[in-house]
Amino acid sequence: KACGVDTSASSFKKTDFFTANDCVFLPYEQALTREDSITGRWYDCSAHMTWIPENARQLDGAHLEFAAGLGIHLVFELLTNARLKSSFAL
Repeated sequence: KACGVDTSASSFKKTDFFTANDCVFLPYEQALTREDSITGRWYDCSAHMTWIPENARQLDGAHLEFAAGLGIHLVFELLTNARLKSSFAL
């Protein structure tokens, strides 16, 4: 109230937000990507740790291109049939 805002309004009491942890739907991930104002690094704020599943992990694909610019740790799903050489290329 000190700055003329009525904090008893419903918009101050409730919010809807969504989170995920797999970087599959790129438009969703891009919409939740923010630049840190201090470091200048980019962060995907959709999850505390983003992982890229096997089916979205082409070395020249958009998912890895997107993830390469992020300032967070990434997790990669390695299935039992994963190729060792391509896994180390990540």
